[in-house]
Amino acid sequence: QKGKVRLILVSGNASDGTKKKMLHKCEFYGIRHEELAIDTDELGRLLGKTYTPAVVGITDENFSRAIIKIIDGDNA
Repeated sequence: QKGKVRLILVSGNASDGTKKKMLHKCEFYGIRHEELAIDTDELGRLLGKTYTPAVVGITDENFSRAIIKIIDGDNA
């Protein structure tokens, strides 16, 4: 709501309700969102967390651009 989130990442095994809620919020606020082919355990591990997040919001603009480049296959 404050306009800080640049990208939303949703784990592949997030509940259907969570996925639907994030989809609607992202569409409403104009935020790009991606469903990842990894589960919450892997997402937490990649982020260095001891918990298992179903959804992650990226606020850093440069970091979100780098992630989007990888997701879109533009590794150049």
